[in-house]
Amino acid sequence: MKVLLVVLASISMSVSAMALNADYNHASFSYTSYDLEGATDALGGFGIAGEYIVHPKVLGKASYTKVSKNSVDLSVLRFGARYMHELQTNIDLLVGADFAKSSVESGSTDISDTEIGLNAHVRTKHSEKIQFEAGVELIDGDINFGGNMNYFFEKNISARGEIVFGDSNVYSVGGSYWF
Repeated sequence: MKVLLVVLASISMSVSAMALNADYNHASFSYTSYDLEGATDALGGFGIAGEYIVHPKVLGKASYTKVSKNSVDLSVLRFGARYMHELQTNIDLLVGADFAKSSVESGSTDISDTEIGLNAHVRTKHSEKIQFEAGVELIDGDINFGGNMNYFFEKNISARGEIVFGDSNVYSVGGSYWF
């Protein structure tokens, strides 16, 4: 945990102190690859996600991902909320909780799981074109580390990349519409 705090503090200090606020309200679409622990092949598919400020300090979020490979299908539905706290003009701390419902189908086997996760992230708008987020999540006793980057082509259109390392490694590439 101390290492994570040092990494997050380093990211925060390395960002210039420009008067840019991070963006939040968006809808995203992505190609996603899940590298599940114990699986020989990664599962690939698509995901949709969104975030919306429901109160000046509260961010609601939801996502749905469906990936498959051969006869294995994985679907994950998540929704939750984050409390937003401004650390600096262009750096926000996000602390929240998520509800996750996952289902794996393989042949005649169907396994479902419901979990609650806690998370903490730092989000920064580095420039007019680039926004970063990095953080940690504790879900069902597992710790995941991850981050994402958005490159803005226009004020409301961005390319997006995301990586999560933990029990399963997740890689996503896609785009977002910001409103």
